[in-house]
Amino acid sequence: MSIPSAVHPLFLRITPLLVAFMTIASIGSGAWAQTSVSLNVDGLNRRYLLYLPSGHDPSENLPVMMWFHGGGGNADGGVFEADFRSLANSERFIVIYAEAWPDVLEGCRCWGYDLGGETNGNLEIDLAYTSAVIDDVVADHNADRRRIYAGGYSMGASFVWDLACMRSDEIAAIGPVAASMYRYTYENCGAGLPTAVCHILGTNDFYA
Repeated sequence: MSIPSAVHPLFLRITPLLVAFMTIASIGSGAWAQTSVSLNVDGLNRRYLLYLPSGHDPSENLPVMMWFHGGGGNADGGVFEADFRSLANSERFIVIYAEAWPDVLEGCRCWGYDLGGETNGNLEIDLAYTSAVIDDVVADHNADRRRIYAGGYSMGASFVWDLACMRSDEIAAIGPVAASMYRYTYENCGAGLPTAVCHILGTNDFYA
């Protein structure tokens, strides 16, 4: 799979942190603080956490690293799963911690899926949300729309596989951790553009 030259340099620098994604750090204040952003998407009141690197200037036109938390988690927990804030300061990128919509079927904040009939009904909702978050950070902080990267853990990782197939015009690269692509997604992947992938699985992970 070819990788456009504008895509991969930052993603390759992020990769070592994805490998050690369980870095634990408190949700800090001051230079480390992230902002909770409210966003209405198709009538649903959604939110995400935004971290701008220290001394951020909109003229920088920075890339964005989006993180999708594991099933049953939330955006705040995503910071503990993969704390990109220090790297964002040194490598100059914006961090987004996304948050799933409540899943009535499973009783949790679980990312949408559609396995060809078996679905929690949230896939289109979360796809629309992801696009809206990208539009929001581009409009408000002059993020570089060509360099939007998505990583995720467990169920969030399965969702970023879906993004690679269904939003390849918006997502330049993905870093799924501890989850494989759903078989239905694999068999019906309609990606229109090449997407760089850093896929991380544990050697003793019987599920992923």
